[in-house]
Amino acid sequence: MESYTPIYKIVKQEDFLYNGEHKPLNCSHSIHDFIRPIFKDTLEVKEVLYCIALKNLTPVGINKVSEGCINATLCDHRLLFKFALDCLATGIILVHNHPSGRINPSDADKKLCKQLREGCNTLKIDLIDFTIITKKEFLSFRDEGLID
Repeated sequence: MESYTPIYKIVKQEDFLYNGEHKPLNCSHSIHDFIRPIFKDTLEVKEVLYCIALKNLTPVGINKVSEGCINATLCDHRLLFKFALDCLATGIILVHNHPSGRINPSDADKKLCKQLREGCNTLKIDLIDFTIITKKEFLSFRDEGLID
């Protein structure tokens, strides 16, 4: 059985979460501040999709769901939801990058978000946000009204 790295190990090894404090990810800016260091130098290299598992908006786990090529990545919905269920998550945040630097969501981004929102609804897991990040900026589907 596959195991996941608890968020506290990531924090300890890489000093991600604000010096190890588990602060809630309650707005798009806090999500951006949390995830940007995790992408490190891959923002302009290839698309990567991360899932952040939350309990009451506090991160309890993070998983690299997929790593693709320069303009696409695939998402296995079953593995993403397995991770969320293994973490006993009450909510998830999905973040992926656009190496091209174009911040606008593609039709494929919108379709994936819709499919994952439907899966979340079935499992009673809140889809908190679906975020796109580039080297210079980020876009929150929630802020843009693309998810409710």
